[in-house]
Order: sequence, then C-alpha cells, then structure tokens
Amino acid sequence: MDSEFVAILQKLIAEQGKETLFKTAKCKALLADYTRGDYKRESRLLLQALDAGVQKAIDKAENITVCKKQQIRLLHEEYSLDEKLAAEVVDTLALVLRGDDPKSNIEALIERGREHYNNNNYNDANKLFKECVIKEKLTRSIGLLSVRHDGIKIISTIMFKGTELPAHEEREFSTNCANQTIIYLQAYEYTSLEEEIIFEEWKPGIKRLFDSCEVKLTSGLPEGAPIKLIFDVGYTGLNITAMDLTNNIPLTVDIKCSWMK
Repeated sequence: MDSEFVAILQKLIAEQGKETLFKTAKCKALLADYTRGDYKRESRLLLQALDAGVQKAIDKAENITVCKKQQIRLLHEEYSLDEKLAAEVVDTLALVLRGDDPKSNIEALIERGREHYNNNNYNDANKLFKECVIKEKLTRSIGLLSVRHDGIKIISTIMFKGTELPAHEEREFSTNCANQTIIYLQAYEYTSLEEEIIFEEWKPGIKRLFDSCEVKLTSGLPEGAPIKLIFDVGYTGLNITAMDLTNNIPLTVDIKCSWMK
C-alpha cells in the first residue's frame, strides 16, 4: 500500500493504540481524521480487511508467514478482493501490528537462492532471485485536465500512484469540430488515487507537469475524428505520442517546459 498511508496508519496506532484496529467504527472515524479525507481507496481496503478479522488473526498468529497466506486467500476467495490488493493490505497489517516487513526478507531469499545455485538447483535458484526483484513505481498519480458538461474542471487519472515502471497507457479522444488543427493538453501529478478529482489549482499536492503540450493534427479532419494519445512513463519521466486513427499516421506532439529552456 501507499507508503504515506502506511506512515499515517503507524502514527494513528502509536497515538491511539493498536486496539483501535479491533474497533472498526472507531478506526474508520480516526482514519478519516488522520488522512484528512485522502487515501479513500487504501482506507476502504483496510476497513474491509478489518471487517474480515484479518487484524485479529495476524495479532495472535504464531507463524506470521502462514497466517498472511491464509488471510490473503480469505480476502481473495471469500471477499472477492484482487489477490495483489489482498496481499498489500495483509502486509500492511502485519507491518503495523507485528513489525513484519516483507522487504526485510530479501536478504534471506538471496542467501537461499545462492545455496540452490551452488547445489546446481538452477530452477529453484531463479525462482527465488525473481522474488527479490524490486520494481520502481510511480510516486504520484498522473492525470489530464478536462471540463465537464456542467463547467466543472476535473482531472482524470491516466496512471495511478504505485503503478510499476515502465508504464504504458492509451486514451482515445476526438476532434471537437471540422478542420481542428491542435489539441491542447494539460497534465498534472498528485497524490490522490481517485479516478477523478475536482481541479483546484491552489490545492497542495497538485503540480502541473509542463507549461504547454500541443498535439498538431492532420489538416482536413472532420468533427469527431478519433485521435489516440499514448502515454509512456519510464525512469526518466513522461513521454506523450499521438496517432491520427483516420489516416493511421503519427502526429507531432510539442511539449514545452520552462526548465528545458
């Protein structure tokens, strides 16, 4: 789960006691207070796990590894929670209740892998080494600004915070009128994990990614012509490309940033 959310949860437990996790209603109220209304997705997942009794099982478990596997299976099979999300919330509860950090097991996995390798058990060694790969993730969500039919400006998330890198997303747009020559884009980064957020330029945590981004269109396109935008995020940042789907040709994307001058 999000490291900032985990830090907030650790602070909550330090100040209110771990007993808070055993009183779901009280925990829900405190979470809303401590997170100031943010991290709704993480809070929802945590409360679902608390309702399932995961925290009770972890708190009294003699074998934490076996217990975590059982609780992940419980959330996945009986509560229809995605297995990866189930693992994240179980790992979080194990960390805040028992100090069990899955990252601390990496050195042990590497050592076991070396033993298998030295004994010519290459398949087992490779499996263990693959478990040790730590992938970089987006530290903030990325979204595009648009205006709803009611005039409210919103940012629609195209890549969520925590997405493993490199990441690739595609979105299809259409021209607003015949012979349109340019599409103007405004992209922002922020900590929210919501699919849409109301745009408030002054709000802390929302940062514009570049000064301007123009997609130069093919001449003579009709109204409603489909345009595909491709977003690629690697270890060096965001790259945007575009395709004219009517003529099946790439389009020029001109991005300007003050720090590039």
